[in-house]
Amino acid sequence: MDDKYIGKLLDSRYEILDISGVGGMAVVYKARDRALNRYVAIKVLKDELAQDEEFRSRFRNESQTVARLSHHNIVSIYDVSHTEGLNYIVMELVDGITLKEYLQKKGRLTWQEALFFAQQIARALEHAHSRGIIHQDIKPHNIMILRDATAKVTDFGIAKFAAKEETQVVKEAIGSVHYISPEQARGSTIDYRTDLYSLGVVMYEMLTGKLPFDGDNALSIVMQHISAMPLMPSEIVPSIPSGMNEIVMHAMCPTISRRYSSASELYADLERLKSDPNMTFGYSTETRGEAIESDETQKLPNFEMLSNVPIHHTPAKPVRDYEVELPPPVRREVQEPVYEERRQAQPYEERRAAPRPAERKRERERRRREEEEERFSDSPLLMVAVALLAIVLIGGVAFFWFSRFWGGESEGVEVPSFLGAVYTDVLNDPEYAQFRFDTEPREDDTSPENTVIDQNPARGDKIQENATITLYYAVPKEEDEEEDVQMEDFTDRELQTALDFLKELDKKSEVIEEFDEAIEEGRIIRTVPDAGQTIREEKVRIYVSKGPDDGPFEMPDYFNMDYSKAIADLTERGLVLDKAEPRDTNMPKDAVVDQSPEEGETVEKGTKVTLYYSSGEKPEDKPQDKDPDAQDPDETVGTGSITIPLPSDVPGDAKVTIEMSGRRIYENYFSTAQGSVTISGLEGSIGTHDVVVTVEIPNRPANNFDSTITFS
Repeated sequence: MDDKYIGKLLDSRYEILDISGVGGMAVVYKARDRALNRYVAIKVLKDELAQDEEFRSRFRNESQTVARLSHHNIVSIYDVSHTEGLNYIVMELVDGITLKEYLQKKGRLTWQEALFFAQQIARALEHAHSRGIIHQDIKPHNIMILRDATAKVTDFGIAKFAAKEETQVVKEAIGSVHYISPEQARGSTIDYRTDLYSLGVVMYEMLTGKLPFDGDNALSIVMQHISAMPLMPSEIVPSIPSGMNEIVMHAMCPTISRRYSSASELYADLERLKSDPNMTFGYSTETRGEAIESDETQKLPNFEMLSNVPIHHTPAKPVRDYEVELPPPVRREVQEPVYEERRQAQPYEERRAAPRPAERKRERERRRREEEEERFSDSPLLMVAVALLAIVLIGGVAFFWFSRFWGGESEGVEVPSFLGAVYTDVLNDPEYAQFRFDTEPREDDTSPENTVIDQNPARGDKIQENATITLYYAVPKEEDEEEDVQMEDFTDRELQTALDFLKELDKKSEVIEEFDEAIEEGRIIRTVPDAGQTIREEKVRIYVSKGPDDGPFEMPDYFNMDYSKAIADLTERGLVLDKAEPRDTNMPKDAVVDQSPEEGETVEKGTKVTLYYSSGEKPEDKPQDKDPDAQDPDETVGTGSITIPLPSDVPGDAKVTIEMSGRRIYENYFSTAQGSVTISGLEGSIGTHDVVVTVEIPNRPANNFDSTITFS
């Protein structure tokens, strides 16, 4: 695996730490943003593709696309770099696994889990579509699942802005052929509903653990998407509610005009099913072969090369131990699904509202009667059962009319559910003539406009006829389209100027104080986002100076630093240079070889500092000039030498002095790293003489010891 970037620093800011993953176009690394002190993911275009203009363009497209998006369920982009020879995107680091890996671990999901994740993906698509962006590659591999069960859509590499353009199945879709929409497969014009088809396939896989279509090569799978009919999810997993069946198959409707018209509409149906698992929607599948005659009848592209593209089912790689904290599941009794002959799906424009409760009740009664007739048609007990049923019905009707006219006040009428219906349809429906209605709009961008999102009294409550029911229907939130605004440069400016700027943008702020030697107290050091960056965060962080830190601090280490830089640094910290002395050492010229106070000692501003720096000359024996009065001129003079041990475990230079008969005959500095030093060329009267040797190291007690030197 190519790891040549590990350990490198990109643009003097991003430190590459490790490889997180490898995709078809890029390698994703874990990195640290030194400027903001946070971990990020960096997506680097592979070297072999960086020379290809098409791939470079696609890579730029991803960064430009996602930069327009800011949503909890979409992986965020922080920075982009397109320098010569290196293209990378800095993204939010997501601590999670792909939905594909999660499915490998779980096999399949409960319908409640699938609904939970599908709603989040629908939310992400709703946001992308509202910005004019079609993802075009929705699949489990491009959905990250975090430990807190958040789903995040990623990899907008082949996303595009909505337009009347044709797709290229060969170049873009082969890798995702299991999730491709029929219009993508045909090379037809696509729109937002393409993503909804792919989401339908993802939901199918989550619910069943299987793909709706599979084959030996790409062509066979593409043709199935266009004309084949998959098994209903509940035919594989019988516990899946009928309503979930309908949602999945309606999303996967091959005729684009009969599919869900928006991600908001799909989300609303999922929300209704979550509230009532027994709900059905009146959707059904169609003969998929009819989809070939789409809204725009087109000639099918040449799929010849697809027939030679094999489909390899890579064995599932081991998934690391990973637990997701899901919310509590919906606990409601779910009716066993009843399979009926699949009817032609209705266009959304024709159905608009969800089926009324009375219609659903009549449909359930019809199904029950058909089952009863089939079960008892050949039974000798049939006539007895029919007779008993007639008696019960007649008795019930008689009791109803008796109690209504002679039995006193009625117990009331059960309130049906109007959720999901268009409120004007409810008001004009003669079936509900016994009720009075009040209506009240509520801002809600998650449900189709004018559909009922709440009611009072609730479904199942008993009320008297002519009682009033309040319907709350959805209207879009009135929000002005926000333009991208860049952060101004507030460095060394008053805090209030930034607060006023953010107030006009209706952005929140967080003020963080920290010490700074250069910026005056109360003025701004920096902001996040930085000056010139687009403001996408809800809250902008403002770092304000508390002025210089006047408290005690640890003495810095200046060893081996150029002494002029050390002087500048200690001066900036408020320390005072007492003296700087050169020494002959083996270290580079002007490098600090010792200091006082030592590194780590507690100091405060005003503390005096002594620096010892290298003269650049190696230590040489330098005997002191001979005192002419020290000895008799007639004495014979000889030379001698002495070896002196040095403390090699103490870094720095040691001052060595030798005294004989109370007179200093030698003084010099040596690096303690040598361990010992032999001094020769010393002069004295011939014979053996006692000497006192002193070894001094700054900030340590002097070491004195007696020795002898023989001069000859």
